[in-house]
Amino acid sequence: MRFSTEWIDQGPNASAEERATLCRLSLYVSEENACRFFEPTSNRTCGHVTVPAVHLAEGLATDWWSIFGGRDREHGIRKYRTGFALPDVKLGFDGSTFEIRGEQFAFTNPDVRFWQVGREGLPRDAAESILAGFIEEVAARLATAGLSDSEVALRWSRLSRSLGDPEERAFCEAAGALGVDPYGISDADATFIEQAAELFSGEALLELLAGLGNTARGDLLDWVQRAETRPREQACLPHLNDVADRVVGGTWRPTERGWATGYRVASAFRDVLNIPRTERFSSPADIARRLGSGSFVCTAGVAGVSALVSRGDDDVRIHVRKRGAWDWARHAENFAFARAIGDAVCYRDTQRSVVNNLRQAERQAVGRAFAAEFLAPVKSVLRMVGGGCDIDEISGSFNVSPQVIDWQIENQDRIREACVRGHHSIAQSGDDRYVRRTAREGAQGNGSVTFRDEQTMLRAIRNLEVRRSGLARYDRLQRSLLKDDVTSNRDFQREFKSFYRVRRGEDWCKAFFCVLEREKRNDGLSFREVLEEIHRETGRVEASFSSKLVATVDEDLPVWDKHVLDNLELKRPYSGTDPRRRLDRCVELYSRIQSWTSSEIRQKGFAEWRRRFDRAFPSFRHFTDVKKLDLFLWQSR
Repeated sequence: MRFSTEWIDQGPNASAEERATLCRLSLYVSEENACRFFEPTSNRTCGHVTVPAVHLAEGLATDWWSIFGGRDREHGIRKYRTGFALPDVKLGFDGSTFEIRGEQFAFTNPDVRFWQVGREGLPRDAAESILAGFIEEVAARLATAGLSDSEVALRWSRLSRSLGDPEERAFCEAAGALGVDPYGISDADATFIEQAAELFSGEALLELLAGLGNTARGDLLDWVQRAETRPREQACLPHLNDVADRVVGGTWRPTERGWATGYRVASAFRDVLNIPRTERFSSPADIARRLGSGSFVCTAGVAGVSALVSRGDDDVRIHVRKRGAWDWARHAENFAFARAIGDAVCYRDTQRSVVNNLRQAERQAVGRAFAAEFLAPVKSVLRMVGGGCDIDEISGSFNVSPQVIDWQIENQDRIREACVRGHHSIAQSGDDRYVRRTAREGAQGNGSVTFRDEQTMLRAIRNLEVRRSGLARYDRLQRSLLKDDVTSNRDFQREFKSFYRVRRGEDWCKAFFCVLEREKRNDGLSFREVLEEIHRETGRVEASFSSKLVATVDEDLPVWDKHVLDNLELKRPYSGTDPRRRLDRCVELYSRIQSWTSSEIRQKGFAEWRRRFDRAFPSFRHFTDVKKLDLFLWQSR
């Protein structure tokens, strides 16, 4: 992320601060200019917005603590526009990574349309430096114009002092997590932060405050203190510290994302306890017995918090909120308890922490990943999938919710990568050897699927049987394409976006479905044609979605797939490249994908795959060879 300000002297603005800070502003996210826009009335594209920078700088300085203290809270810079057009760029921080993303957005006054840009993640210190540099630049510009007492300057001066004082910085960040302005905080809010800080510290405090929601503050702190007065044997896990000490390779690793740490440590945790991947846990007490406790019980809880982790006297105590006697309640208790164990293992220098409902907080993400892999190891899940079990059967077997099983299946590649890189296998069997072997084959880039063996084909068929509904969805989409006007059929659009995971703004989707409707009867449709058409409509070079459109119209054309690119050792064009060069490069790469696809379906092994697919799914035997190859790749990776 970077700002570019080309200052304009003697601007026509009435306000002195706006005149002094009028500029041609560009904001680059992943080297794409988020300030680039299209003006329909003049049919022109501009690479910057002309705005007074004072409002953006003042907004960033005002919201600084909420930006860096909040979790599950995005800040859009569009709200700082004060009558001028700004792109829909959102800023968020999960406690470790600062993320910037830009959505497509159209204004009606003025009539301009900003295009979507990619996501970018930065370390906190880098993000602080960039935002501070922009605010300081604006403040300096105002000072040069004799406006040194501007609101921007005053806010930045106060903010700078807080950043330089560790104690004040911690308080301000806690206020930001609570969602209040530390410089205008009420006595009640300040008192609550101080009381919470007596029990919690660091990231644990921030996640507690950010996740409060509608939880009654006094009830929460009272519950923490009451839980810690319970008899020791009801909450203590005597062996947990010892097991954590023995987790091979340590816990945190440079540049490792939180979910990767959670998956890796969960796999190692089972190894240290010598718990087979096939073993299930019926309740928190069942898990606790493995950690030296024969008397563990859940406890009455408080809304918004699923578990509390407490350290003291060289032991770890976990207090899990009791949910009831229903299956879903047992699943929730199991998952909360496993999340708390993951937190205790991965954050050993924290005296207290809570497991709560925050989604965009790294510490909570670590716990969720740990719990999912500890309770329902992906190898065992996939084995049950291969055996013909459905999601509900699998979730019942592992005593977790169906959503956890969906996560494990969806994230199987992530889990394998995290565990293999951590030198903790997710299986001590032929399946694990297969993972390592195919990783080597991928590194060699031999450019061939090599329909590997009986087991690979069988696994792909079984995986597709679990996802038979996905085959039916694809078939419905293809059958309804020519029957309906896809620009007005909301059901088609919803199904298409869900099936192909289209996560774009409303304007982008409108343009995309207009292109699809216009071209759906074009027998000679080419990838280049669609790629250029979507670029004209949206301003983005959309190789993947363009391929999905042409493959929808012509089922003998392949889909642009990152796994195919990796297998062929092909690199996507760099996003900062000139759009025309990127277009040409994408067309060249797609041509190579087409050639590769044609070669693959002529392999002897593909004929066997086609035969097996047609026998297993007679209702879908009309799918083209290219589609059947795509399905094999999807389910045999």
